[in-house]
Amino acid sequence: MSAASEYGERNNPVFQEVLMHKRLVIAYFEEIARAADLKEPKRLSEEINLLHEGAIAVAHISGASSAAQKAKAVAMRLIALSDHQEL
Repeated sequence: MSAASEYGERNNPVFQEVLMHKRLVIAYFEEIARAADLKEPKRLSEEINLLHEGAIAVAHISGASSAAQKAKAVAMRLIALSDHQEL
């Protein structure tokens, strides 16, 4: 996020690398969701990525070491919910 802020022009090579990294993280989450045979792996991976990004931001700003554990708990509930119904 810092690099994207510092090199915020979308055509900047640093910004493009940040964008690629973010896409790869989402693709990784989607790969895990597909391997687990979860419903709507693309949507689920994007939602889990939001939790992931939020946990990083909260931990960075507030120093809350529990941010990752809280995000994981929410992700687990989201997975359980999505496994039982369409969201």
